Amino acid sequence: MRNKRNNLHRFADFEIDLEQKILWADNAPVNLPFKAVELLCLLVERQGEVVSKEELLERVWEGAFVEESVLAQNIYRIRKALVRHGSEGSLIETIPRRGYRFAGHVASPPDDFELTIERQTIERRILLETEIE
Repeated sequence: MRNKRNNLHRFADFEIDLEQKILWADNAPVNLPFKAVELLCLLVERQGEVVSKEELLERVWEGAFVEESVLAQNIYRIRKALVRHGSEGSLIETIPRRGYRFAGHVASPPDDFELTIERQTIERRILLETEIE
């Protein structure tokens, strides 16, 4: 199976799929609530930019009434998960009274990057004498 439009981005010891909304560490998905991963995806997409709290709430929770404390709680969950999986520095910076910024270096795949996934199976058949006759 080939995927020409790869949305896998790397930072620190992590990979994040911006389309599927999955964070990977050590080739295994990181256990985070979906909204927390969506939040991280948005911050990674806007790497280095300050994203306002209002924009984060609007884009991730899409008009639902959510208090700012929910945003802070999800940022805390993301930071905790990143540290638990080996991140040494703070990849998400809090910009007081403004919002948050993703401070890590994000490596995107080149435009001509092509991902190939293969599955190989080995089949072994043992023929019994009755099957041969």
